[in-house]
Parts: sequence; C-alpha cells; structure tokens
Amino acid sequence: MNRLLIACLAACLLSPLPARADDLTDEARRQVELAKQDFADGAFERAANAATSALRLDPTRREAFKIKGLALEQMGQDKEALAMLGAYRSLSAGLPPEPAVEEAVARLERKLEVRVSPVPAILGASGGIVAAGGFAVAAVGYAQVADTTNGRFGEHLGSAEGYRSAFGLHVAGLVAGGVGAGAAVAGLVSGLLQRKRLRDIRTVGGTALQVTPTAGFGPDGVVLGFTGRW
Repeated sequence: MNRLLIACLAACLLSPLPARADDLTDEARRQVELAKQDFADGAFERAANAATSALRLDPTRREAFKIKGLALEQMGQDKEALAMLGAYRSLSAGLPPEPAVEEAVARLERKLEVRVSPVPAILGASGGIVAAGGFAVAAVGYAQVADTTNGRFGEHLGSAEGYRSAFGLHVAGLVAGGVGAGAAVAGLVSGLLQRKRLRDIRTVGGTALQVTPTAGFGPDGVVLGFTGRW
C-alpha cells in the first residue's frame, strides 16, 4: 500500500514537468510570431522585446536571434544587432545563407568598421623628430648668444648681425620645436581615440561583445544553448 501511494505521488509530481517544457516551447514560438508581426508593422522595439521574451523561454530559438538583430539595426543599436545576427548565423551553420541576414551583417560591418589609420603614428613620430630637432637648434642659437654676451652686464660683445642671426636661430628653433611637440601630442591623442573606438566596437555596455552557441551533456542527452547578452 505504501509503495502504491509513493508511486502515485511520484507520478503526480513528475507528470507536469514535460507539459511545462512543452508550454515554454509553445510560448516561445508564440513570442517569435508576435515579434515577426511587430517587425512587419514597423514596431521595432516591440519586436525586439518579443524576441527577447522568446529567448528567455527558449535560448535555442534561432529565429528570435534574427528578428531581434534586424529590429535592433532599425533602432540604431548596431553593435547589439551584429551580435544577435552573428548568433543566428552560428546556429544556422550548415544551412543555406539567408540573403536578408547576410545583407544586414554586411551593412553593420561597414558601419562599425574602423580602419587602423597610420596618421596617428606618423604624426607622433614626425612630430617628435621635429620637436627634438627644433629645440636642439634653439639651444644652439641660445648658446651662440650666451657666448657673445657679457654675463655680468648683459651686453652683447659680438656684431649686431651675429646677435640677430643667433637670436633668430634660437627663435626659429623654439617655433619648430613647439610645432613638432604639438604634432606629437596630436598623434598621441588621435591614436588613443582610435584605440578606444576599436575597443568600443567590440563591447556592449562595457562587456566584451560575445554571443556564442554552447553545447553540453546532461541526463537527458545533449544540451544546446547560447552564452552572451540578449
């Protein structure tokens, strides 16, 4: 009798689990259909939200990644859109490529692409060389003035022409050094900004941009899913 009671209780407790799993799958499918309709109606934010709901219910719902990615592109969230479409393509490996997705990915990659420009490096290097040379020339001109000036009375002992030449050399060196230093600083700042831009493209909200498929083994067999942000 006790064994029969225990068996009945176990059946009652365990039987809702498959039904609940089916309910979650059905609801995820329904959210995907809502997302498709919202996207077709131009309600891109609602479409993205519905796709997010579908993914929370079923993280392997492939179509939800595509709809959310396309909706986010329309909303101007390019990095997030590219991550979603990248996840969709990963899950669709082995299937024929979908033109709409491929075109969207190409657009987003063109928009987000930042070519590594050699200008910051050229500015920094050439500016540093000009600055060093300019200040060296200024030092030479100053030394020439100092060598022909009475240190006690500040009186120039050489010719007026020689003084003007040495003083002009000193001033020209200072100007060239200042221009070179400015170019070097500009190269450094532009290089840092370019580096930040490249880093920002690969991050969303300070987190490395990554939405990738995962696979594992559980008591019921192979478990497929995704890791990342959605």
